[in-house]
Amino acid sequence: MKVDENSMLIWYPKIKDMDILQPKTEFLILPENTIRDIHDEKFILPLDKIKEKVNKIGYPVFIRTDLASGKQKWKKTCNVNKEENWKSKNRE
Repeated sequence: MKVDENSMLIWYPKIKDMDILQPKTEFLILPENTIRDIHDEKFILPLDKIKEKVNKIGYPVFIRTDLASGKQKWKKTCNVNKEENWKSKNRE
């Protein structure tokens, strides 16, 4: 798959070591075929892998894909203040 030049996967490595303010950042690369399932809310999030990355950074965290973050619905989508706040539609 061709990665868009505006992708964080392209530009972040170029700035990550610069002496500028930036959030702690971790990547979790998912298989390409999961994009559609994520959009259709059929994909089961690998919470164990996500939490492993979050534990390196600490809380609160801002979660996003390279396509979108859902930041317009901040509290319900991309913001996790503490471990107890993890929710998964697939685990309810």
